[in-house]
Amino acid sequence: MLDGSLDPDAVDSYQNWMSDTEQAVKYSEAQHAGSLGPGRTLARKVDLSNARSLLDVGGGTGAMSIRLLEANPELEATIIDFPNVAEIGWRFVSEAGMVDRIRYIPSNALEAEWPTEQDAILMSYLFSGVPGTRVPGLVEYAFETLSAGGAFMVHDFMVEDDRTGPAMAALWQLQHMAFTPDARSVTPGWLKEHMRNVGFVDIVEDEMIPGLTRLIHARKPA
Repeated sequence: MLDGSLDPDAVDSYQNWMSDTEQAVKYSEAQHAGSLGPGRTLARKVDLSNARSLLDVGGGTGAMSIRLLEANPELEATIIDFPNVAEIGWRFVSEAGMVDRIRYIPSNALEAEWPTEQDAILMSYLFSGVPGTRVPGLVEYAFETLSAGGAFMVHDFMVEDDRTGPAMAALWQLQHMAFTPDARSVTPGWLKEHMRNVGFVDIVEDEMIPGLTRLIHARKPA
C-alpha cells in the first residue's frame, strides 16, 4: 500500500462502502453524532450572518449544516453526498425541522456539478477521504462556485506542517488509507498555500477538536 504497488481491486472505497445500506446507516449515525459538537463550534468561529446559501460538499447527514442553519436563520443549505447517505440524512434533517431549508444532491461530490453563486462552501472531513491529487482541484472549484465575498471553510484532520504531530490526527489520517490509499496527509500550511494560489484572501487557521482537527477558512474577494 505504501509503495503504490497494491492492486486497486484489493482496496475498498467510500463510494462502495456507502452503497451498502447497513454500513451506510452505521457510519452515518456515528458521524452525525460526532459532528454536532464541532458544527456548533464552527458556527461560533465563522460569521455567516450575511450568507443566504451554503453548499456542504460531502456533508453526510447534515450535522454541520444543521448547526450552521440554527445559528443563521436566513441561511439555506445544499448538501452533496452519496444517495444512501442522503436518504439517511433526511431523517436527521426532518428531526431538526429543516426540510424547507436543506436539500440534497444525491451524488458523489467529486463527480457532481455544484450549484453556483454560493455565499458559503463547507468541506468537512472531505480532504482526508479523497485522493490527494484531487484536493487542489476542489479548492479551485470552490473558488469558482462561490459568489464574490463568499466564505470557504475546510474542517479536517490535520497534522502540523513539520509533521511532528499531533499523534491522533496522524492516526486518523492513517486509518483513512484503508479506503483511500492515495489520500494526502493534509497540513495547514500546504492547504493555505493552495487557497492563496487560487485567490482566496483573509485566510484564518483555527483549532476545532483539540489535537485532532483544524479549521481553515477564507473568503473570495468581493
